[in-house]
Amino acid sequence: MVYSTKMRMTSVEIFGAFNCPDAGQMTAARSQSVTPIQALNLFNSEFVATQAKAFSDRLTSSSSGDLVESVQAAIQIAFGRQATAEELSDLVDLAGGHGLESVCRVLLNASDFVMLR
Repeated sequence: MVYSTKMRMTSVEIFGAFNCPDAGQMTAARSQSVTPIQALNLFNSEFVATQAKAFSDRLTSSSSGDLVESVQAAIQIAFGRQATAEELSDLVDLAGGHGLESVCRVLLNASDFVMLR
């Protein structure tokens, strides 16, 4: 949420579980917290679902329809690296059973995508 617009004195639903500071007051540093609620909130948010759909549509329009190729492209785009054999196997299975959009949702919630190293 680094580049999200937040209006002062208004509540944004997705920020609730992330201890979003009050935008009406200045703060020098934000406290840190990590809870399971944050992961569930992010995974189930309407914003992430919409982004996963857009990501999936992008992959579908730019690929030949091969599921393995689409999953490899998704990992390259999301993580900036090639997929490991285990990642590829697991995500191709997920895509086969639940669709490419589910793979995109998982990738957008993966620690490699969410956390800076």
